[in-house]
Amino acid sequence: MLPLRVRLRIMLRLPLLQASWNYERMQSLGVLYILYPALRLIYRDGDLVLACQRHLEYFNTHPFMAGPILGTTLALEEERSLDAEGSLDVGEFKGMIMAPFAAMGDAFFWVACAPFPPRWPCFWRLPVSGGRRWLSCCSSIFPMV
Repeated sequence: MLPLRVRLRIMLRLPLLQASWNYERMQSLGVLYILYPALRLIYRDGDLVLACQRHLEYFNTHPFMAGPILGTTLALEEERSLDAEGSLDVGEFKGMIMAPFAAMGDAFFWVACAPFPPRWPCFWRLPVSGGRRWLSCCSSIFPMV
């Protein structure tokens, strides 16, 4: 298990997943930046270089859903460093899981979270003005209200 200090560093780096990405491998640079403190503890020398190359492969998911994927990836990397038999390959795991997590993250964020904040001013106005005036204001701006 990784020390608390390393896990905190990884957690603090997680919001920077999309700080640097390219059109060929998408978020792979961010993934390597996030995982590097742990990889440096798990591997040494040549194995560290191979691990870094392994995480520079294509990766693209919703940034809010990347935490569980990268946490499980680190667990698989620890198993791999111990030469555990039958463990799932890290590249296979990330390839299998990134698309479903991207779909779940997009559905949650764009359907549940993103449409709500523009309506907050209408809800704040409710106690100040009359209900009918509030409803007419909001229904003209947001037809779904």
